[in-house]
Amino acid sequence: MNPRSVFQDDWFDLGNQKVTGAHALASLRDLQRAINEWRRRNRSQSGVGDTDIVALQIIFDAEKDGLAVSPRDLSERLGITSAATTMLIDRLEASGHIRRERHPSDRRSVILRPVSLALEPYPALAALRDLISAEADALTPDEAGAVASFLGRLADGVGKLGVAELRKS
Repeated sequence: MNPRSVFQDDWFDLGNQKVTGAHALASLRDLQRAINEWRRRNRSQSGVGDTDIVALQIIFDAEKDGLAVSPRDLSERLGITSAATTMLIDRLEASGHIRRERHPSDRRSVILRPVSLALEPYPALAALRDLISAEADALTPDEAGAVASFLGRLADGVGKLGVAELRKS
């Protein structure tokens, strides 16, 4: 969405006026809406839920970094119960995305491994990641610094919000 659609053209003109915090917030809301719509479309087309996609990404990223992911790790990262985690793992294993293996040093425990790193968890996710990477690569150093600073401060602030603050909104 063009930022001008959020503000009246005669009040907000990128050519003549300084870009403001309101413009950044409007762009952030537009991005959030676009990602939510992309997720909705992807869910309806693939039949795969958001939690499954996030779980696959966690498992694939860990494998690329040479790390092991246990069902407990996955449960903690996703914030879901062990029963929900078992159902999730069963789905991902049945769909051919992951396999359970015995932990190499503790044969009593299980780790989760992707069937193949050559397979992206979902092509739509790879396309989104490629789009974001291309846009990030197009930023000037000053733009990248400003974006990183802004988003970093937001992430820190959101991370510090407690349940009470979230319930007030």
